[in-house]
Amino acid sequence: KQIISDVRNTAKAAEREAKEAERLAKKQSKEAEKRTRQEAEKDKQIIDSLKQIQNVSKELKDRKLSTKDAIETLKDISDKIPE
Repeated sequence: KQIISDVRNTAKAAEREAKEAERLAKKQSKEAEKRTRQEAEKDKQIIDSLKQIQNVSKELKDRKLSTKDAIETLKDISDKIPE
């Protein structure tokens, strides 16, 4: 009877450990997904900023924008770029 009790206790402990490991794995997976989404959003913002910089450069080159306005616009863009 003692052996059966020990086996049951060991099985219950293993089941608890498995559930805890599964819970931890799900938590880590959610955190990784969140980080991935944040990085993707950051990359998107950087790409958008680079496109805006290209547009300012083209407008400056085509003399559609003054140097002063270009500098102000570029400063505004750089302030929005995530670090």
